[in-house]
Amino acid sequence: TAFNLFKLHHYLIQKSVKYQMMLRIFTDTSTTFTSLQKALGISRSKCSVHIKELNDFLADYDCHINFLQRKPMQGDEHQIRFIYHNLFWGLDLDGIIEKAPSLEAASNLLLEFVPTLDYSTFLRIKLSFYIFRVNTRHGFFLSEEEVFTTPDSPYVTYADFFNKLEATGFLDTCPDLTIKERECRYLYFIFCRANLIMLETWQATDFQIKHSQCPEVNELISQFQNHINFQLSEAELNYLHYNLTLMNQEAKIFKGSNKIFDLEETANEIFRTEAKTYTFINTFVQDLCQRNDKLETLIQNFPNLYWHYLILFKNILRKHRRPLKVLVQTNSSPIHREMLISQIRNATPVPINIVTFNQLKNEKPDAIISNWMPDRQYADVPFFSTSLFYSDWNKTDLDYFLNQLSDQTNHFCAYQ
Repeated sequence: TAFNLFKLHHYLIQKSVKYQMMLRIFTDTSTTFTSLQKALGISRSKCSVHIKELNDFLADYDCHINFLQRKPMQGDEHQIRFIYHNLFWGLDLDGIIEKAPSLEAASNLLLEFVPTLDYSTFLRIKLSFYIFRVNTRHGFFLSEEEVFTTPDSPYVTYADFFNKLEATGFLDTCPDLTIKERECRYLYFIFCRANLIMLETWQATDFQIKHSQCPEVNELISQFQNHINFQLSEAELNYLHYNLTLMNQEAKIFKGSNKIFDLEETANEIFRTEAKTYTFINTFVQDLCQRNDKLETLIQNFPNLYWHYLILFKNILRKHRRPLKVLVQTNSSPIHREMLISQIRNATPVPINIVTFNQLKNEKPDAIISNWMPDRQYADVPFFSTSLFYSDWNKTDLDYFLNQLSDQTNHFCAYQ
């Protein structure tokens, strides 16, 4: 059918009383308790209950709703914007973001800066730009600039970013140059943090950056290098320095959970298929946090940071897995074996070398994939049956088998 789960999610969220309260406070700062209660058609007591429950939630972000103040949403401006970003992210943004020429022009610049920008990152930055535009139009500005100062991105320097954004008229909601520069520093940080640079990009380009001077970042990288049994390449060092600097800076600036779908689920899937690698990274981060109070505080204030660490370091280790030596056999013909090899290569999540029994030269392979039982000499070798006589196998099963085997075979810890 044409049923779409995300549209249902968007519809149900929009029907939520608390969402409608937050949306009205965001779009109309003259909203009062009475006007909100009447607009929603609920009793004053029910409205009070909803506000109380919202404030209990907002406390984790050091914000609260108070209709006795000039603006109902109280708290640091960057925290308020952070809350609204989490409120809207994951919904149908076409129905939320109001179109404006300057916003469209500013958004188009993103594709000029990073032609390979993926769509979700584009939307995430555009949403932050929209929230900036609404709040500054209401006269709400950031009180400090320094916390958002970050090293230049390899894609575009801060100076070019400011000049091109200023030329679109997007910063015209700011009353003077000082506030424009302060707000642009915030927008530049949002651009950089949302657009973390993949390891493959560092390896395929000649991007040059200055390595971080942040003590926590340097501690993470130096200790990680000490704990692994291979030497980090220049591309890997750049990958860690650049991304960890932005991740840690985000955790220093913002407080509270950040809505990122499937982040914890991704980490759980790593644990399910690669428990040894997961345990290695998990133990490394936890031990380091016990020795470094600043890192522990960052994770406590910004819980997502731990999952970011896990995935970041996992991506490094993934590149250093040694290929599995896999013996592929069938009880049919070379053509049948060729088809089986093709199926395996399409399914494999790890590097593999497919060999014949003659190429092994009396050595044992890491695994056997076959539609018939292995010889006795290979009785202790992990075996995956592709025969429907033995099992009803599928590519998901094979993926899991190879992932677990690779995890057991590869040893990254320098102390093992």
